[in-house]
Amino acid sequence: MGYSVTTVPTTDDYLAMLLDHIHPGQRVHPRTLRHLAGRQRWDTGLSSVREILELLQDDEATFDRLRTAPRVAERIFVTTAGSVYRRRFTTDERHRAIIDVSNVAWTIDARKPRVRPVTGLVAELRARGVTDIVGVADANIRHVIHDAEHLAEVQAQFDRFLTAPAGTTADEMIIDCIAAASAIIISNDRFRDWKKRRGPAAKAVWRLLVPVGRRPDGTFDMGELGDEITAETEE
Repeated sequence: MGYSVTTVPTTDDYLAMLLDHIHPGQRVHPRTLRHLAGRQRWDTGLSSVREILELLQDDEATFDRLRTAPRVAERIFVTTAGSVYRRRFTTDERHRAIIDVSNVAWTIDARKPRVRPVTGLVAELRARGVTDIVGVADANIRHVIHDAEHLAEVQAQFDRFLTAPAGTTADEMIIDCIAAASAIIISNDRFRDWKKRRGPAAKAVWRLLVPVGRRPDGTFDMGELGDEITAETEE
């Protein structure tokens, strides 16, 4: 966020600056903002700095400001219960999704992993306004799923479908994909093996993860994060 030499940031500008340090999907809480504010080198002689530091000491007042402040409220997603605030995914982030196909196939049925139901997940994402959907699968997917005859049918539902080369994993390809362009990641994998091995993209994977489960009726549930990635009506 930039300002001209003659412009003095307002209290809400400083609040927006703090949100820049919170990753999409991550909870926003006054104590987190207080911690972030303590690391800033702001001019405490400015009245707006004193005001934001004072505001952050009052949790209720901070939550109220998050709901109402210009350029701040639009970046906050409040869960249906009204008790959890999260940093909203940007338009670009929630319009692009990467599905960890191998992982989702096992999520559907760990005893007989199947890929065909993944088409329902693709349809669910498109209904939520996601327009660019990439499928990424492990190299051995054709040999481990029980409905390999439907793989080509499923691949056709994606905007792009990538299969990891032999000797690599889908995780590596997913990390490379988000390094090129941010996207939500639909997977129940936590990517723990990669957090300390690769660059910033690998360390940020968990912040973009949206877990998925399959309901008894065959539809998919992404929880409140699924609601959060839904495109706004004006978009």
